[in-house]
Amino acid sequence: MASLPEDVKVKLATSTSVAQNFIDTYYPALNNKNGRSSLASFYVKPGNTNPDIIINGNAISSPADLQKLFETQVQKAQYDVQSYDAHILNSNYNLGGFSHQTQADKDRKRASVIVLVSGSVKYGKDNEEADVRGFTESVVLVPNMEVTDSKSIKNKARKWSIASQNFRLVT
Repeated sequence: MASLPEDVKVKLATSTSVAQNFIDTYYPALNNKNGRSSLASFYVKPGNTNPDIIINGNAISSPADLQKLFETQVQKAQYDVQSYDAHILNSNYNLGGFSHQTQADKDRKRASVIVLVSGSVKYGKDNEEADVRGFTESVVLVPNMEVTDSKSIKNKARKWSIASQNFRLVT
């Protein structure tokens, strides 16, 4: 069996690492009532480009509005990710930044990544049992320009931000 070219190995490693980090941080924030106060920090900062957020066919106008929705309308949630897949969309994502960087991005720190997630979720009220429903979600992650374009990385700053999200309950 032929070995994969080095650039393909880097793309696979990058997309897998980015997706796993997203899964390990985003869904626990949704599951934790206190963690929901950080939801807006997962998204690109509104400005020249605004994140596209679609929940069950409904457009959410901003990350702050999504955070408020979860803080005020979701008392209890338990997301269980059962599978995910990830791929590099654009090996040299350049929207809104990096224009001064001309050298090749061999480690794919400037790539955009699509993450496809499926699993189950339970929504309910405190002290009540909730029905389990399936969900699918597609998320496009892009480099956090403030972190990637900075010489000093801020403590605990996210290296990747959500540029587009489409969540749908399936059952």
